[in-house]
Amino acid sequence: MDRTARIQRVVEIQRMTHAGVQQRRLRRRQADAAQQDAAFRQPAPARDDREEFVDPRGAAAAEHAAKGVENVAAGGFDGACRQIRVAGAANVPGQRPGGVVGHCLLPPVPMLHYDAQAVADGRTTVMLRLYYAPGTCALATHIALEEAGAPYEAVLVDFRSQGQRSPEYLAINPKGRVPALVTENGTLTETPALLCFVAQLFPQAELAPFADPFAFARVQEFNSYLCSTVHVAHAHRMRGARWADDAAAIEAMKRKVPSNATECYALIEHKLLKGPWVMGERYTICDPYLFTLASWIEGDGVDTAKLPRVMEHRRRMLARPAVQKAVSAEGARIP
Repeated sequence: MDRTARIQRVVEIQRMTHAGVQQRRLRRRQADAAQQDAAFRQPAPARDDREEFVDPRGAAAAEHAAKGVENVAAGGFDGACRQIRVAGAANVPGQRPGGVVGHCLLPPVPMLHYDAQAVADGRTTVMLRLYYAPGTCALATHIALEEAGAPYEAVLVDFRSQGQRSPEYLAINPKGRVPALVTENGTLTETPALLCFVAQLFPQAELAPFADPFAFARVQEFNSYLCSTVHVAHAHRMRGARWADDAAAIEAMKRKVPSNATECYALIEHKLLKGPWVMGERYTICDPYLFTLASWIEGDGVDTAKLPRVMEHRRRMLARPAVQKAVSAEGARIP
C-alpha cells in the first residue's frame, strides 16, 4: 500500500470512528430524553402542604397569585401568565425541589419540553419560568413574553430580604441577579439574550427581523447599548459599591449619573429612536427594553422635557395591553 493509500485509509478510519462516537452520543441523549419524559408524565400526587404568600401589594395581587397556584396544582394552562407565590414542600416526579427566595417560596422547577413546530403553531403548553423583581430590567422580558403570547410563570425574587443571594436562587442563577428564564435546555440570563430567545421561540409574534441580517444586527446593536452603557450609567446611582470601596468615589459616581444618563438618552432621542418604535414602523424587542430603562430616567435626574420622542415612546408603550399586563403583574411604578 503506497503512502497516499495509507493516508486515505487513516482518514477513513478516523471518519468512521467519529461517526460511531456521534451515534453513541445521540443514542445516549435519546435515552436520557425518553427517561426524563417518562418521569415528567407521571401523575403528580396531591399536595396539601402549600402556604400562601402574603403579597404586599394587596388582596387583588394575592388573589391572582392564588389562582396561579391552583392552575399549577391542577396541571392546567389558562393561556396567560401564572403568577407564582406558593409552592408545596413535597417533591413530585419529574420536578426539582422547590425552595425559598427571600420571603417568596419557589415552586418546583419542571423539566420543560417543547416542540419547535408546536410553539410556532401556538399548539404548545410548554411553561417557561421568569424570575423577576419589581423595578428591574426583568420587566423587558416580562413584556416580551406577554407580547409573544407565551405560556410562562412569573416568580417574584424578594430583593428586600436579599432573596437574590439565597442559596436557592443562586442555584438557579449564580449571578444573583434578575431576570433569569428557566427553559427546557437550562437557565438563561442577561436581558438581550432573553429577548432574542423569546423572539426566536415565538416567531409568529414577529418581535425581531430575523429574515434581514442587517436589520437584526441593528436590533442587537441597540439592545447591547442599553445593556452595556445606559443601564450601567443608571446603576452608578445606587450600585457604586460594585466599582469602588471608597465612599468619596461612590459619591462622585452618583454625581455623574444625571450628566451620563442625559448623554445616553440624548443619543437615543436624536439618533437611535427612529419612531414611532425604536426600529421605525415595526415593533421589536428593542421597545420593551427601552421602555423599561426609560421608566427610571426621572430618578436619574434627566430633564425629560428635552426628550419628547423618548417620552412619547413611553406613552405609546403604556397603551399596549401586553405592557399593561406585565406592569400590573409586577406592581411596577411608571412615572
